[in-house]
Amino acid sequence: MSMTLRPYQMTDAVIITSWLKSEYLMRQWCADRYEHYPVMPEDMNSYHERYIDGQRSRALTMTDDDEIVGYITLRTPADDTTVQRLGFVIVDDSKRGIV
Repeated sequence: MSMTLRPYQMTDAVIITSWLKSEYLMRQWCADRYEHYPVMPEDMNSYHERYIDGQRSRALTMTDDDEIVGYITLRTPADDTTVQRLGFVIVDDSKRGIV
């Protein structure tokens, strides 16, 4: 496996939202940032347009070669840019435990 993080692309939402197989899992993942289940790709992209600015907040997609296998956000919570908060972490269930 050769994992890489790259900037989130709107087309990634189709794959990432497909991993949210239950409302319970969706609520754990997003901490109620999305109002309804199921989360659709359009919902995820709308959230990104509103809240991910590329400066104080970034969204990253994890790939193995060209296959999307995970997703995270990084957010700077204060004026100290040396601090980053990791959020919205999700990994494709079929890839868990593979070494």
